[in-house]
Amino acid sequence: MIAQCPAIVDVLTELGALGPWLSRMSGSGATCFALFDALAERDAASVKLAESHPHWWQMAGTLR
Repeated sequence: MIAQCPAIVDVLTELGALGPWLSRMSGSGATCFALFDALAERDAASVKLAESHPHWWQMAGTLR
């Protein structure tokens, strides 16, 4: 998938720099995501990502 869309590397690099315990691309390649241990970490990463990439869509959620 990266060969078809090199921007995926940029997205995963940016997500990884935010300090998640996991960042990956979804199976279909339509979404990249990052998982954090704490809501505060997730929220801080969301703010930082929005500041550095205001045109990127993002959604915060929780896993059970």
